[in-house]
Amino acid sequence: MAKERGLWLVPVLVLFIGICHYCAPKTDEKRVIENNSFWKKKTFDKNKYNIILCGDSRTYRGISPGAMKNVLEGFSIVNFGYGSAGYSNRMLDEIDRRIDYRAKHKIVVLGLTPLTLTREGTLNYHMEYELKTKREELIELVYFKEVLKLFTPFTLKQFWNKLKGKEFSTSFHQEYVPGGWVASEEDKPWTESALKSYSTRFINNQVEEENIERVLDKVKFWTEKGVTIVGIRPPTTPKMIELEDSLSGYNENEIRAKFIDAGGIWFDFNVDSYSTYDGSHLQRESAIKFSTDLATRIKQNCFFVEID
Repeated sequence: MAKERGLWLVPVLVLFIGICHYCAPKTDEKRVIENNSFWKKKTFDKNKYNIILCGDSRTYRGISPGAMKNVLEGFSIVNFGYGSAGYSNRMLDEIDRRIDYRAKHKIVVLGLTPLTLTREGTLNYHMEYELKTKREELIELVYFKEVLKLFTPFTLKQFWNKLKGKEFSTSFHQEYVPGGWVASEEDKPWTESALKSYSTRFINNQVEEENIERVLDKVKFWTEKGVTIVGIRPPTTPKMIELEDSLSGYNENEIRAKFIDAGGIWFDFNVDSYSTYDGSHLQRESAIKFSTDLATRIKQNCFFVEID
């Protein structure tokens, strides 16, 4: 009798959990789980790719592998951008191990913003934090994300608010897209909101020549290995470019010339063609447009294929 009751209990429990999940209000805890799972998968990804997109938050928010694949059909593409990232030896090694050296076409796109070449950038706090993830936490977030979301706590007030149609909401939206892109959108964009914070980010934190040389040495190394290296400055706004160039020590013309001399290809883009939500990062639709434009330039200039 007890065994029969136990067998009945399992589907009842599953049904109860399903109902709770369906009725549960949206909470910030679920967004945290999505965020953590996304970054663990990106960091511990063992796959190799034709195209690796690298850089800081302007890369991980600004370039969609999916949109690029619409132009570069059949290519494996990953966005390997991190928050406040810089081109340290560790970062360059992580990029290197994702390159599919057996493939006919191998491309690394380096997003070179001023911050990626500063001392603080090369400390790579975000990536290093993810790399220190404990094995048990990694297993939970990679393989049992949906289960964890079933058991996220919520209060009676949150549940009551849902019944009244007043669920948790925010004007800033992020979608964690497979392939490493974080599609970002602000309902009410303010295209100068990031200027204040960036005005202090280069105090005792200038672009350093040794960081530029490290990148150039890697460009030479990869080029000799048959890898095509593309350099870009991910689009932002004219005011942000003016601010960064005046404070950071970033000389784009000089960096571009050295990059090309090292064997790389450099693409320039008209920043007025895209929209940001804060003066630094691209809105979702502009990120898709930029990704398509980047893929088109790669197809035209790296494979010498005409685009209709």
